[in-house]
Amino acid sequence: MHNIITTILSTLGLFLGVWVGYELAGILGAITFAPVGALVGFAVSVLHIRLLMFLD
Repeated sequence: MHNIITTILSTLGLFLGVWVGYELAGILGAITFAPVGALVGFAVSVLHIRLLMFLD
């Protein structure tokens, strides 16, 4: 389950990073923001799993 959540949120972050980067600065912005979005999605997924572990 952890891998599924991590993969989904990282992919969502990647797509959102590309979209926002493209809207802000065109194709170069999309290339720049894509890794940032993926890292943010990954960080959110890791924090989400840790918060769920503390609730158990």
